[in-house]
Amino acid sequence: MKTVCNWYCFARPEKSEAYFASRKLLCFCLHTRFLMRRIAPEKLVLAQAMLRLKISQRKICKFLRISRSGMMSALQRPTSPKTARKQKASSAILSELRRQQRRKELPSCASVAKVVGVSRETVRRHLNRAGLCARVRPRCPRSHPGDAKKRQVFSRKELRLGAAALRNTVFTDEKIFTTNDHSCRFAWVRKGEPVPRRCESRWGPSVHVYAAIGHGVRFICVLPQGRRIGASDYVRRCLSPLLKVLPATARLQQDGAPCHTAASTSRYLQRKGVNVVDGWPPRSPHLNVIENLWAKLQRNVSDRLLKAPVNDSEELGEIVCEEFALLPDSYVASLVDDYPGRLRKSLTLR
Repeated sequence: MKTVCNWYCFARPEKSEAYFASRKLLCFCLHTRFLMRRIAPEKLVLAQAMLRLKISQRKICKFLRISRSGMMSALQRPTSPKTARKQKASSAILSELRRQQRRKELPSCASVAKVVGVSRETVRRHLNRAGLCARVRPRCPRSHPGDAKKRQVFSRKELRLGAAALRNTVFTDEKIFTTNDHSCRFAWVRKGEPVPRRCESRWGPSVHVYAAIGHGVRFICVLPQGRRIGASDYVRRCLSPLLKVLPATARLQQDGAPCHTAASTSRYLQRKGVNVVDGWPPRSPHLNVIENLWAKLQRNVSDRLLKAPVNDSEELGEIVCEEFALLPDSYVASLVDDYPGRLRKSLTLR
């Protein structure tokens, strides 16, 4: 249209006022087309709420990625019944989500859809348009009211000892290994191809192991399966062989298991002159660096069992011990060196 107006003005200069009239018509058409672009109802609801909070229009438009004129025109012009229903549903979904969050509930698409009276897909679509996204909730140990404070007190006490003492710490823990598939959860396949399954057995072979890692220290032993480990078994099967490879300057870390804190165990360690990390906080697996080793060792065992499955607990125990010995020394040393950083990070966790 602009080209036509220019040609008309050049051809008939005595009537150039027609050019200006056509130019106004062109600007009006472009402006109307620009304003009539559809803006999602969820954005309009958010814009209205932000305007009530006295947020500037420039910030609102930048956050919602819409134009200021388009937003104001959409808010002022009468909405169609269909758009009004969408705006009402979006407002109801967002208000129900906030209500459940204030009640310290865990809102889901199903719970919100049941209250509002729409489908779960509608709730998911409105929440995505409103800028919300679903994320997997990370797993963590159940905490008690005084755990955070105990953890902070312990971390401050450990950090005062210095880097040399923390470097000499030997970490211990127990774990039960099974023949279930703990390898990679994802598999790259073409469309239409079958996805490899992760086989699991509820009553398959399992093995209970005890391990200790530190700078220059690596120890693992298989514990008897099917019965509880008492203080006498812990001293005889775990501590006695471990002390043969434990340096004199090492600090032995133990959690609060009954066999670790038993009086007979404490007397045995005191008689042997072992320096024990005192006051290990309860429910603090993120401080024990051996937990990362367990995860890597479980994946390595699963990868090996995929190639050569076993149906015996003794063979599984041998595989676990072999894979434990194959772990690089640099990997074990990096885990131990990460202990001070975990202590500093625990000071900020709640």
